[in-house]
Amino acid sequence: MKNRLYLVMMLLLSFTATILAQGKAAADQYMTRYVAEAVTINGTTHTASYSNDGLSWKKARTNIQDAINDLHSYMEANGIKSGGKIYVAEGTYIPTESTEESGGTILNLSFKVYSGIEIYGGFSRVDPESDYKKRKLVDAEGNDAGTYASHDAGKLLRMKHETILSGSTNKNRRTSVDWNEQRQCYITTYPGNSYHVLTFATEGWDSDNRAKPLSQPSKISGFKIQYGNAGNSDYSERYHTSYGGGVYAVAGATIEYCEISHCTAMRDGGGVYCDGGGNIVNCYIHNNQAVGLGILDGEG
Repeated sequence: MKNRLYLVMMLLLSFTATILAQGKAAADQYMTRYVAEAVTINGTTHTASYSNDGLSWKKARTNIQDAINDLHSYMEANGIKSGGKIYVAEGTYIPTESTEESGGTILNLSFKVYSGIEIYGGFSRVDPESDYKKRKLVDAEGNDAGTYASHDAGKLLRMKHETILSGSTNKNRRTSVDWNEQRQCYITTYPGNSYHVLTFATEGWDSDNRAKPLSQPSKISGFKIQYGNAGNSDYSERYHTSYGGGVYAVAGATIEYCEISHCTAMRDGGGVYCDGGGNIVNCYIHNNQAVGLGILDGEG
């Protein structure tokens, strides 16, 4: 009798472990979203679509923010705090969602990164990598420099497959950032560009109008970020739209292997502004400026 009871208990434990493993595998399947314009796999081209579920490269979505929002909703509904991933294939993407609850204008369009989500660019459009650690890197001269998993952290490296996040939302007018030697500054034309190309300030604001930190770490990795213009000239209060033309970071945010250029801010952080925290790792930040207004100089 004891042997039978022992056997039944072991079978139940084995069955429970199998169910848990299957549940984890199912959960893992839904914890990654894929974004692309189109990908070619084994010689067959798969065109991305708004209606795709985004759970594989073959069913990639076309809109980064839609993929973020879908994953964020899934995590919230299932009580999952971290571990979400977005994979983005090479191409150029523009933000489509406002940072303002009341709607705002086209200037408020930004890529919004939520707590516990990591977003990886730099995937090939042809037989794209199956894991973010397999993304390919190049050095400053464009020579192959291995993969993300085997990279030399002491070198300035970029993703081989360029994935661009652009704040230039007006396709009919050209953004320009040109150096003026006489004035020693960039002369810029931003026709309706986003205040921030990307923002981590997604958990609200405190009574001092400072962004609240992320409750769980989040990350962006492997993107070229350009043409943001935090151009709000209202100095009556500290408002986020005057800071961080490229990226508006907060405590808990990490920016790695990104190139941030041709962005500007009216006050501080033309390329990146860290509001109370944020980590910048192996990034190439250049050709940005903080303009200032009147007698007040911008910084950073």
